[in-house]
Amino acid sequence: DGTLFRAMRKAGEDGTMICMHAENGIVIDEIIKRAVKEGKTEPKYHAATRPTRMMFLGGTALEGPRYIWWNFVSSSKERIEQARQDWKAGRFEAVPDETEFIPLPE
Repeated sequence: DGTLFRAMRKAGEDGTMICMHAENGIVIDEIIKRAVKEGKTEPKYHAATRPTRMMFLGGTALEGPRYIWWNFVSSSKERIEQARQDWKAGRFEAVPDETEFIPLPE
C-alpha cells in the first residue's frame, strides 16, 4: 500500500497518469466455481467471471476519446483492432514467469 501511495503521489506531482487494475481473488474464485457448476467454461465467459475495477489517476485531462477493449487502450479504434490481431498471432512479448496463453474474449 505504501509503494502504491508513493507512486500515485509522484504521478500527481509530475502530471502523469497511473492506470490500476484491481481484482478481488476471493470473489472471483466464488464466481468461477458457480460458472463451472453451470457449465459456463468456454472462453466467452472469462470476462464475466472476473469483475474488476479500473482507476485512472493523475495528470491532466486527456484530449479526445479513449477506447478500451479487454486489456487494450488507445485513442484509435484501428490500433485496438491491430492489437487484437497481434495478440492472436502471438506478436506480444511473453510475460516473465508466465506460461499460460490467455485467449481473447469472444
